[in-house]
Amino acid sequence: MMFSFDIFGDRQKEELVEYKSFKQGDFVVLRVKEFFEKTHILLSWKSDHIEIKPRPIIVLKAQNDSITIVATSTYKHFRYKRPKINLTNCFLQKKSKQECFVDLESEVFLFTKDGKRFKYYIKSQALIDPYKEGKLVECGSCSMLVPLIKKSIGEDKK
Repeated sequence: MMFSFDIFGDRQKEELVEYKSFKQGDFVVLRVKEFFEKTHILLSWKSDHIEIKPRPIIVLKAQNDSITIVATSTYKHFRYKRPKINLTNCFLQKKSKQECFVDLESEVFLFTKDGKRFKYYIKSQALIDPYKEGKLVECGSCSMLVPLIKKSIGEDKK
């Protein structure tokens, strides 16, 4: 557990941040630079504004100490390299566009580099820490999305 205090008033206000148990289908947004500092995994191309660049990710599989994630992109260019994922039938607990940094009504594109699809294996703490610090935005959960992603990246051979 972590406590933070409101320093703008005369009284201190405690705010309890509870532990987040990540599960398959969780759709979250994090800051690329902060994620890189914790994991040494860069989820974006080099950018002058990388410290403010958000990246939506989806949890493919969650175990006790490790999580498999896939990074998505809303970058308009090179769409022909990105398998489309349709969110029409996906029931996300949508927050405002400002909170999520991405319009969840539109299609989401898997993050690719040179036409290859990437998934990442990380320690659970890499998502738990930003969550406790209030730097991870939870946009919703959709287990229906995971099979679509696995099919797109060629994992589902059925």
